[in-house]
Amino acid sequence: MDFYLIQLKKGCLLYAEEEDVQSASKGNSQDHVDRFIEKLSRGKLCRGNFLSRLIRVVRDFYYRLENRIDPMERVFKRMRDAKNLRLHISSGLSKSGALVKLKFLLGHQKKRHAIWMLVDAVLAICALGLSPFLMPIPGPNFFLYYPALRAISHYWAYQGAVHGLWLVPSPLIGLDELADLEILLTQKNSPMPIQRIGEVASKLHLEKFPGFISRYIE
Repeated sequence: MDFYLIQLKKGCLLYAEEEDVQSASKGNSQDHVDRFIEKLSRGKLCRGNFLSRLIRVVRDFYYRLENRIDPMERVFKRMRDAKNLRLHISSGLSKSGALVKLKFLLGHQKKRHAIWMLVDAVLAICALGLSPFLMPIPGPNFFLYYPALRAISHYWAYQGAVHGLWLVPSPLIGLDELADLEILLTQKNSPMPIQRIGEVASKLHLEKFPGFISRYIE
């Protein structure tokens, strides 16, 4: 799996090209949730149909949530399934330096997601205890769904960071385009650098990178 280590003024980012979760919510993705819903929809029992509709509501809420969180969290969740780690780095960064930065980033994200996983799990348990009082609230129970889904998301990202620490990056690929990107990212946030970032990202065939990086340079 291809990952890109991007250096910023205040640290590093890890990027991997992915499918937009919004397109998945429209049925273009066959993840485990969608496959389960499809099986329920084929059933003739009303209970199955009701359950499938309920899961769709929760799933759509989850996808809307995914589009609001830290984009790098989704990168680490994808890392859970990585069998290898092809790391692309700036041509101006040494391989030993890249490995140090990657390990530091993975270690930091591991601790971060472990802490927030516990916090959200506690909030979800508290919300579950209050569910009899919250049930009259119309629509999806935000107070229960939000911390529960966040706890799951942090757990998956935690697993990805742990898995990444065990993987040995091979090969490490130095790219002049990443060096150009890092120079652009150190400039002030003006329309011209943003446009040029899109042009460089196109050369690397990273269609979603401009949207990803915009969350960090706004």
